[in-house]
Amino acid sequence: MSKLTEARLAVWQAINNWSWPGEFEWAKKYESDAHTAEMMLRGPAPHQLPAIALAWANLTVEEIANLIQHQISPLQISMWFAADQLSVAEEISDQILKCVCQSAPEGSSVTYIRQAIGYAPRPLGPMSLKAVKLGESDVFAWRLDAAIGLRISTDFYHAGS
Repeated sequence: MSKLTEARLAVWQAINNWSWPGEFEWAKKYESDAHTAEMMLRGPAPHQLPAIALAWANLTVEEIANLIQHQISPLQISMWFAADQLSVAEEISDQILKCVCQSAPEGSSVTYIRQAIGYAPRPLGPMSLKAVKLGESDVFAWRLDAAIGLRISTDFYHAGS
């Protein structure tokens, strides 16, 4: 499995195992490859809110001593909420970065993401909350976008990397 896939799946583990406030639950998670394709084609429908999706942004690479490549992989977290859920969207905006930075298996102090890639995620900001139109309908929703940086190190020149 690629390191990007491991990193993305670790973020989903963090999201799926986080104690969201109150009775909050995601109605739609674009978690699998098929769900991601669906999100790219249509986006969430009004009855699928609140929804959450992950997508990679532009990657940057830094070489260390021509041996190790550090790739800062920005992962965009997009969330949609019904138009009458502005307060919920605001509350989740407080929770999402805590979730990806702190969520760990029960009884462990090592987060899901650190277990997968060896590094803690970095909030990249800025976070945005804006009104959007859902697909081709006349329904509006709130879209909350946040970005985290996942550092992935690769050693191309030594066995075992």
